[in-house]
Amino acid sequence: MNHSSRCFPFARMLSRVVCLAILMLAACGESTPDEFDHKAPEPFWPDDDDASHDDDGSNEDDDGNDDDTGSSDDDTILLPSARGFLCVDRDGDGYGDGCNAGPDCNDGDPWLWYRGSAYRDADYDGYPGTRVEACLGAELPEGWGYLSTDCDDADARIHPDMFEFPDDGVDNDCAQGDASTADLNAIYVDGAAGDDSAPGTADSPKKTIAAGIAAAEASGADAVIVAQGEYLENVVTDVSLSGGYRAGDWARDIEAFVSYIVPATTSATVEVSGAEGPITVHGFRIDGPDNPDESRAILVSSAFPVWIGRNSIFAKPSDISQGIYVAGTEVTIVENSVELADGEEISAIRVVCATGGPPESVVVANDINGSVGVGAGAIAGVDAECARRVIANHVSLGTADRDDVLGIRSVAPSGDVGFRWIASNEVELAGLNVEASGIVQATLGRTVGNKIYAEVDGESFVYGIVGTIGAIASRNRIELFADPGERSSFLGIFGWNLLAAVNNQIILGGDWTSDGISLMGFDLYGWGDGEAFGVILNNTVVTTGPSDSGSAIDVWTEFGVFPTFRTRAVLSVANNILLSPHDRLGVIEIDAVDISAWVQADNFVRGTAPCLINTGECVSQLDRLNECEWEGCRGAWGNLSVDPMWADAGNRDYHLLPSSPMIDAALPATPFSTLIEFGLRDPEWNAYPMDIDGEPRPIGEEMDIGADEYLP
Repeated sequence: MNHSSRCFPFARMLSRVVCLAILMLAACGESTPDEFDHKAPEPFWPDDDDASHDDDGSNEDDDGNDDDTGSSDDDTILLPSARGFLCVDRDGDGYGDGCNAGPDCNDGDPWLWYRGSAYRDADYDGYPGTRVEACLGAELPEGWGYLSTDCDDADARIHPDMFEFPDDGVDNDCAQGDASTADLNAIYVDGAAGDDSAPGTADSPKKTIAAGIAAAEASGADAVIVAQGEYLENVVTDVSLSGGYRAGDWARDIEAFVSYIVPATTSATVEVSGAEGPITVHGFRIDGPDNPDESRAILVSSAFPVWIGRNSIFAKPSDISQGIYVAGTEVTIVENSVELADGEEISAIRVVCATGGPPESVVVANDINGSVGVGAGAIAGVDAECARRVIANHVSLGTADRDDVLGIRSVAPSGDVGFRWIASNEVELAGLNVEASGIVQATLGRTVGNKIYAEVDGESFVYGIVGTIGAIASRNRIELFADPGERSSFLGIFGWNLLAAVNNQIILGGDWTSDGISLMGFDLYGWGDGEAFGVILNNTVVTTGPSDSGSAIDVWTEFGVFPTFRTRAVLSVANNILLSPHDRLGVIEIDAVDISAWVQADNFVRGTAPCLINTGECVSQLDRLNECEWEGCRGAWGNLSVDPMWADAGNRDYHLLPSSPMIDAALPATPFSTLIEFGLRDPEWNAYPMDIDGEPRPIGEEMDIGADEYLP
């Protein structure tokens, strides 16, 4: 199969991805997180009644095959126990059936072995607060704890490290309730009735924000309190600013008492530039300056830490138009609304790292909207280098004739291999003749619980999630559609050399009648002289409508640096519902010289697709697929081809009906030591499995096939 002949524009995307990935890998050097240093045992073959594997569940030493990527054939660890029973320890952690150490609650993950209680971080703000019973081990999953440290684990805007914004009715920092302006040592500003020669008290306020800042600096005040009204000035501050107050009694209501800053010059409207923090800018309406070259409403240049919260920001047209721009500082950007304007390079929130860090910025619960015109440059909702967490934001972008439309992008600065989260965001994309991505993850981390929706016109190419140095994605909903009659290409989740996709739901298609459409649910691209690893478990993939080429899962590799070598593909596909009824490609397509593939308990709904799986050899019959005699097969069993019986697929409701054959039909997924070593495991998934709706699973005896766990 010649991938270069496809409609999907891989060349254009990969040309940019190659450069970025090479830079990221070169920057990282040999440094890896401790999580990746553990050497796990070889995987095992479950009892699949396949004589060629000798899978009797107790001994595999005489099958003559190395059934994994290791150097021996010793998979299941069988030991005599002091109790006289056979100890079956499949993952080598010392726990298992009949073992002296005790049973294993997950005998496919050597990091987990006992049932216990802990607190997970349900809102991904870095502070655990939701108690669960889970399968645990020596170390808890990333973000978990044995104690609850979050007073509201359903709201990422509230945790002990958040700044306590005064008079907003919220206990932001989980301390002692809401802070009060009356308790602050503050300078007061009233643009309507104030006087800059006044002392700046509540009874005798200043007139301008600049005068209030000067007075606060001179007196050592905590903040400047700004009454409602319009302030025609550019603000440079190294003290905190709070808006949304009514002069006189100084009651606060940010929506009712609007403190409105309008720039008087072409410089940034508000610049935070002090040498020390904490500094806040909270509760204002801020317009960007009229500057044809570069327009920034808020510029954070040096002070840290800084909190930018609950501001309404209106960008202005410019070659470079930015709502909030952060350069080289630690910042929390929370609950702002940003309205974009036309320009060449456009971003609502842009976070750039200084050399060497810092890495701990947070972008949470912001609302970004913009429908902009034609331009040669990129448009981005959140474009962040230093953001450790991009959580619970809403991004809605529309444009035309642009090659780079990015809902959210997280890029690692030089030398940073730290863990990152992109979680619980909603991204909506619309456009005519665009190349767009909902989320681009160019870091080590997780994309969890995001919703990505796109509806495009014209010749458009849309990617849901792009992982340029590996994608680890769970519980994401991706829906990408084209208007009838248009030539477009969609890809749900893309991973470069590494792809772990667990419990995602991907819906691709449209109701068109023309050809020229390419649809791919998952795409694992291997490049270089090593191996491309993929684990795709418990997902639901639906590709609808006619297309020139389409597959639920696509794996392809290219020659590396040395032309005599090619990337090897290692793939595990288990417990997925894969609907891909297209004429040209198989439901699963693998194009690699060296293939090791495990396919188990997947439900193939193929329509007119010629192959269930194509590895250079088209496997069109289910019996032949499960016999595992096709090229590259290392294990295949329990695969189905039946109606999954969804609640209302016509209206995109892919929950299971009570009579669905998917219920309790999943099989334990085979772990791979090499994949685990490279970090292709979702620790939260192994410890506390959840379905696409966040419900714990399994509910019955076994998990259900697909992303949904039927809830009676």
